[in-house]
Amino acid sequence: MAKQPVIGDSMSVTINFKWLIQLITVICIGAYGVYKFETRINQLETNLANAVETLMVLEQERKTEQKEEISELEEKLGWYERELNLNPFSWGKGSKGK
Repeated sequence: MAKQPVIGDSMSVTINFKWLIQLITVICIGAYGVYKFETRINQLETNLANAVETLMVLEQERKTEQKEEISELEEKLGWYERELNLNPFSWGKGSKGK
């Protein structure tokens, strides 16, 4: 049987101290960037929710005002229909009975 060559029992990984500091710095900058990005997204979501809520309130107010205007216009139209008799076939009906 052939013997397998032994590579070595002492496999050690050496990292330069300068590289270690740079690696930690890059990781910290990346984590800070992710934190700022997430904070900005949460802020935008909150602003969007507030804007939608404000739009819903304004829409309700607009609908209420529109209903009031429609009822006023219907009252005016009813008055005009009663006061101004524009049907020529009904003009003689009132004078026949008098």
